[in-house]
Amino acid sequence: MPGGRTGEHVARAAAEARALGAAALLFNCSPPEVMAEAIAEAATALAGSRMRLGAYANAFAATGRSAANAGLSPLRTDTGPARYLELARSWTASGASVIGGCCGIGPEHIRELAASLG
Repeated sequence: MPGGRTGEHVARAAAEARALGAAALLFNCSPPEVMAEAIAEAATALAGSRMRLGAYANAFAATGRSAANAGLSPLRTDTGPARYLELARSWTASGASVIGGCCGIGPEHIRELAASLG
């Protein structure tokens, strides 16, 4: 799966991280809806590995594919704490054990994650 804002291939990135001896592979600053698929693909590529997987999604409104940090993006209105928790649960079901937030995800989101996911 080519993914992320710059088109990296998840399985290739996972293999590189494993070869470098990384303790974790974390996906960040991407829409929350793409995280479960990326984590699942990484989990498959890292089968048998002890590497942790995680996600730090953002709350940017979709504006098409653009370079990372190319400018200011508007924030979505549909990623409140309850919805973000729902999405994060799909990430843990896919194999993530590290969950956080990136741009537009605030303390109220993290409180909801901590209270519900531990």
